[in-house]
Amino acid sequence: MGFFGRLVSGETKENEQARLTVEHDHIVNEAVAICKGLRDDIVSVGSISLPARLYETRAVRYSTNSGRTWSTGMGKRGRIGGYSGSGRSESHQEWRLICGGKLNYNCNDSKKRIVFIGAQNRIINTDKVINVSVGNKLEVSVENRQKTMIFDCGLINSCALGTMLLNNNGFNESNIRSILNGFTTKSLNSSVGSFKSYIGALDGFNYT
Repeated sequence: MGFFGRLVSGETKENEQARLTVEHDHIVNEAVAICKGLRDDIVSVGSISLPARLYETRAVRYSTNSGRTWSTGMGKRGRIGGYSGSGRSESHQEWRLICGGKLNYNCNDSKKRIVFIGAQNRIINTDKVINVSVGNKLEVSVENRQKTMIFDCGLINSCALGTMLLNNNGFNESNIRSILNGFTTKSLNSSVGSFKSYIGALDGFNYT
């Protein structure tokens, strides 16, 4: 609420800030409770399957040339679309969407693993996971695999799966709360609303 909005409502800046803090704390508490409920349900059922998109890094080559720059390389090309001059190219790693599909997590003691099924498949044994970053997306690094994988599965799902991977299927509330506190009230409301709509369509915590 801006200055004129506060003027009309009679709300002071201090009161507005207090109200916004209460609203943010409320949605964070709700999101934490949902994440824990989802984690408990996954453990109870033993697995989860949800829609996700897979991203990985790909090398992208850029070029800089001195002269006319229609093509990369060095030298002279005798055709339309060529150039005269010299140049160089550099390769950078960028995140690219690989495909959409289903992200499956089996948390049974005998075979804990993440399986992504789409146009391309990925199988990850959880004992090979060396790093997990949690946010709007779940980022997973695996031993003996050069490319990190990102699974775009939504904030709530990412937090629930991330805490399980980091804590041997446990739930670290303080860690999840710290992550969620980094998001705006609007963003959290959107994530919680989307999750509730999805769960409502499934008639409860039933992802399998």
